[in-house]
Amino acid sequence: MDTLTPKTQEQAGMPPGKAFWKSLAMVGITSLVVWSAIWIFVGLREGFQDDEWFIGFILILFTVLLLTPLVYYNYRRGPIARKYSRRANILIGICYAGLGVGETIVGLRWPPTHHSRYVVFAVSWLVLAAIYFYRAFKREDTASIPS
Repeated sequence: MDTLTPKTQEQAGMPPGKAFWKSLAMVGITSLVVWSAIWIFVGLREGFQDDEWFIGFILILFTVLLLTPLVYYNYRRGPIARKYSRRANILIGICYAGLGVGETIVGLRWPPTHHSRYVVFAVSWLVLAAIYFYRAFKREDTASIPS
């Protein structure tokens, strides 16, 4: 810890070198895993040949080149505590509730073999809606003494 560096600047985020390598590793490994899984599942079905690996390499490289700067700047900036307004929490909660209701309707109209998947998604959306509604309508902690 440098004694000349102010506390606010010290807590701002990671140093540039560490942020770059950490973001490159995160994006690179994630991109490799995701594109490899897609390549395996699609390739097995479509019958890709061994000489088509270059396309997969280009997709991985393109993804890494596009996403690494975004993750790098987030690491450099540091953690940000987001506090949405009451209106934003209500709006996000309504969107999630709509997704949950829509998923329930689709699940009820779908053949019975797929009900469990739609129930899981519907419950997930509705739980997220409940969280945002709770955030919107909870009382704020105040420092004043109640009268």
